[in-house]
Amino acid sequence: MEVRPRELFEGHRGLLGAWEGVIGTQDRIMNLKPIPEGASPSKGKDIRVLCLKDIPMPESSWYNGYTYLDVLSPAAVDRFIEVTHEAYRKEVGSEFGKSVFGIFTDEPNYGFVWPFTFDLPEGVQMAVNPWTPGLLNIFRKEYGYDLRPHLPELFLEVEGIAFSTARYHYRKLVTKLFVESFSKRIGEWCQRNRIALTGHVLLEGNMRNTTMVVGSTMPFYEHMQVPGIDVLTEHSYEYDTAKQTVSVANQMGRKWVLTELYGCTGWDFSLEGHKAVGDWQTALGINLRCHHLSWYTMKGEAKRDYPASIFFQSPWWEHYGVVEDYYSRVHVALAEGDAVRRILVIHPIESMWARFRPPRIGDVAVHEILGEKNQDVRELDEMLPTIRNWLLEEHLDFDYGDESLLARHGRVRSRDGSLCLQVAKANYDAVLVPPLDTIRSSTLKLLKRYAESGGQVVFAGPLPSVVDGVPSQAATAAAARCQQIPFEQKSVVSALAEKNRAVSLANPEGLEIPSLLYMQRRSDERQVLFICNTDRKQGQDPVQVRIKGKGHVVELNPLDGSRCRVESAFASGWTSFVTDLPPTGSRLFTLEKTRERGLPERTRRKEIRRIPLGSPTGTQLSEHNVLALDRPHYRFGSGKWLKAVEVLKLDRLVRDTLGAPYRGGAMLQPWARPVQKNPPRVDLSLRFDIMVESLPVTPVYLALENAERYSIAFNGAPISTVEQGDGWWVDPCLRNCGSIRQSFAQAGMSSSSASISPRRMSSRHFISWGHSGFGSRGRSVP
Repeated sequence: MEVRPRELFEGHRGLLGAWEGVIGTQDRIMNLKPIPEGASPSKGKDIRVLCLKDIPMPESSWYNGYTYLDVLSPAAVDRFIEVTHEAYRKEVGSEFGKSVFGIFTDEPNYGFVWPFTFDLPEGVQMAVNPWTPGLLNIFRKEYGYDLRPHLPELFLEVEGIAFSTARYHYRKLVTKLFVESFSKRIGEWCQRNRIALTGHVLLEGNMRNTTMVVGSTMPFYEHMQVPGIDVLTEHSYEYDTAKQTVSVANQMGRKWVLTELYGCTGWDFSLEGHKAVGDWQTALGINLRCHHLSWYTMKGEAKRDYPASIFFQSPWWEHYGVVEDYYSRVHVALAEGDAVRRILVIHPIESMWARFRPPRIGDVAVHEILGEKNQDVRELDEMLPTIRNWLLEEHLDFDYGDESLLARHGRVRSRDGSLCLQVAKANYDAVLVPPLDTIRSSTLKLLKRYAESGGQVVFAGPLPSVVDGVPSQAATAAAARCQQIPFEQKSVVSALAEKNRAVSLANPEGLEIPSLLYMQRRSDERQVLFICNTDRKQGQDPVQVRIKGKGHVVELNPLDGSRCRVESAFASGWTSFVTDLPPTGSRLFTLEKTRERGLPERTRRKEIRRIPLGSPTGTQLSEHNVLALDRPHYRFGSGKWLKAVEVLKLDRLVRDTLGAPYRGGAMLQPWARPVQKNPPRVDLSLRFDIMVESLPVTPVYLALENAERYSIAFNGAPISTVEQGDGWWVDPCLRNCGSIRQSFAQAGMSSSSASISPRRMSSRHFISWGHSGFGSRGRSVP
């Protein structure tokens, strides 16, 4: 959709339709009316024209000069399977289900504004929604009416329409097409070929972004043998991302739930951080770790991929087994039995479908697209983590229930003499319905049947006023047979805790400790309880642990595999004991039906006194002492030397000179770049000034990438580009060249020069000072 001033309206040619109106605040358009074919808009300075048209996605270097797949088209996805999955099957199909465990799909989505740009005249805005050929016909067959007159409702709030049925139906349809065309087709292919479909969709973290790019995550994950998530940085506590995926896995009976984790954490990310990020995901049900990432080379642009490399390039790599052995032991213990989650929360994503409007670009900066200015959308988006925090902080574990999955897999059944609501292979004793705008009639029918049979169904806050996208009082009638409470923490917790609590993690005052997360599993022989402290600064001591059931408590130490006996008490159906959790700490317990003889009793340590370390002492470096050379003076050809500049800024200057595209995450892959027969070239010289106060006593080497492309001198003395010393530093692409220690006789400079073309622009310079220290003065190198 283009929003144009009336004077920029160019007629109906190529349009699905044109409308006029006045756009006010909160994306509300007033006096909306269609512009008849051949007619002009009404006069008035505030009149805006909405031009709706079907446009192809622009080609982009992000997709190597092409566009993204039409994931709403079964024919397009079939062709995609043919050229990708079938190609892998031809080459390594004999190893499917063996050494080739799965195939990873990264961030599939049905359409997104960023990172594409459009050339728009001044004063013109554009908003984009996903589309596919024939969608108008598909919509009419699905819902029995024409979408075309309602197209403006997909982008704006129309005055006089409190709830846009067309917008809700449209989002429901594109979500269904995405799931059935992409996830289901590929998942079925993988099932037939004995290989797991795994990976994760794009932007799982909140309902607003999910609606924009995939509709709903949970129906998509239904068809994946190993559904997964992506958690970037150490600061993204995306609990809902995990809960949505784990809920589907629990309901569909999937053994594994994958996480792509540690991306964008940086080179200085500690092993404590690795544990902190991994623990909360483990407590929420994630059990297959897919590390982001392990570089097989740092050559070229690869060295600037999202760090850090969880491989030999990181100095702690030789010790990383401590982290992975820890998680191996935890996951083995948590593989036993079934997760204990007695509460089902109806997911409000379909209410977001009705509220969401795509952002307009043009007058709006691209970086603002992922923000949210519309208050109604923001309020609904904030409601989901609010509910989740109320329950998790009170240690009332739960699953989310997607209404499309409930429609296909939900039923009421008897289990062990009591009633439960079953979703495929998962059973629940209580259902919480948060404030919703709309609810499906199939959901109401299921909840009504469960409530009338004696099951607990709780409606919190305002009741849905829309059913299946149409205004209706059916939800009010159904809720009359259920428990109704205010939407507030105390009421929600009070309504659910008494009948559904299975674990308590409390302080001495009896209050649940919000920073603690847990995973509880139950089998015929034992219960398993994993607890982690998400607070990285504050420990918890003591922690009063209560677990429903009777047994003998054993603590397992995942760091070394040892086990010990824990003193406990049993009363009124609950086993209780005391533990403690330091910052980022975790504990792993089992509640055994039979006592194991000979286990030592756990010893609780406490601080007796602190001993200061005293004055600083000398240290021996475990790695080379390295100075990065990244601010050279430079000159082109035989021109004058120019002021020192950061090397990446210089890289852009060189690319401007050569007419080459800039580096970046969206740049063409090397194999996709067109080969130029006679590419432009430029002679470039770099000069690095280094002031040394004390000479090192150990060998000093220059390490750089593609050394053979350079002529190098240090204080006027030529430096060999033949590999010497230890061979390479950090990565084999950074080769150690000739020793330069002998050239330190006087303060001076190093210089290098090379002839550069667009396909040869890849280098990095370092000086390696052996294992000794050195002194320097002047501007520090960042």
